[in-house]
Amino acid sequence: MQRLLFILSVLIFITGCSEVYEPDIEDVGTFLSIEGSISTQPGENTVLLTYSKSYNERPYFSGQSGADVNVVDDNGNRVHYEDMGGGVYKANVTADNAAKIGSTYYLEVITREGVIFQSTPQLVVSSPEIKLLYCRYDHRTILTENTYGDALEQEFPVMALKIETNGILPSDNYYLYHYRAYEEHHSEIRYNFDDYHIYRHRPLSGKYSNIIHTVNADEFGNFEVRNDELMYILTDDLKNYEPIYPDTFELMSTRFEGLLFKLSQYSLSPDAYTFYRDAEDQLEAEGRLFDPSFAQVTGNIECISDPEVEVKGVFYAADVNDYYAYLYISTRNQTYSLQIDTFPELWLDTCSWTRPDDWIKPVF
Repeated sequence: MQRLLFILSVLIFITGCSEVYEPDIEDVGTFLSIEGSISTQPGENTVLLTYSKSYNERPYFSGQSGADVNVVDDNGNRVHYEDMGGGVYKANVTADNAAKIGSTYYLEVITREGVIFQSTPQLVVSSPEIKLLYCRYDHRTILTENTYGDALEQEFPVMALKIETNGILPSDNYYLYHYRAYEEHHSEIRYNFDDYHIYRHRPLSGKYSNIIHTVNADEFGNFEVRNDELMYILTDDLKNYEPIYPDTFELMSTRFEGLLFKLSQYSLSPDAYTFYRDAEDQLEAEGRLFDPSFAQVTGNIECISDPEVEVKGVFYAADVNDYYAYLYISTRNQTYSLQIDTFPELWLDTCSWTRPDDWIKPVF
């Protein structure tokens, strides 16, 4: 009994003497952040100009409007980016003024106050053919928390997406990957003993939309990317789907029938690759012992009118290679991968009451 009283006394003493540590957060002030690109593909290209906020301010990033934004090639030709408001600048690039392999481009931004920012010149190198995009069933240990807010590691079943490319250059094979993905779902509903079917495409869960993936193909040997994991998707996110249907109907069943995936591979310069690789490392950090330590993400843009003006950001000029795939995982965790030519027409968050002609049926 005396031992128990002693332990309780020690615990009360320790608790009473504890203080909450509130670290001082250095306020680094406001600076301009720039991110932009031009590619070999005709279409819409974007430059973003936003101002940073201090730690104690609300998480809203104001845009820089009224700037003169241009991409300039090594012959002095300029592609002008129009001010769309909110710090967004866009250019509808045509086949004539799209980036060309072997040419060099830099970004020039002149703010309405006359401050001039420029990126380092970016040489456009070839993006190799994506040889394969496929999926495999696997498990991943993910850091979560329990109902009390305590850290908890749990293992979840996932569909892992992997890529392979052909080799193309003897060195400097740096790539950035973007994607668009839409799920296929088939639901059966009943009304007055008659069965009806709903076929719907919907975007992949937004929880995956901010994932960045970078690759240095030189690390694989023979300058080819081999069996590299692009991302993983929790199988529950694909299969736990509640369709929208009239209240007078009864839901009989709903099935995940595939994932339509467009993968775009952008060739990068070494400095642009370093920027996105560091950003990817920070986004993937989960607070574990062997996570990458926080590092300053360095960019390739500087203020040339006043070297004392701070700016963060990146500009890249890239060759682009696209790959379309149909990926499927069954309720028995069998996986199937198929290269397709393009997205079917019904790829928005819309539905059909009859099976569309370009609907891809699962093989299992």
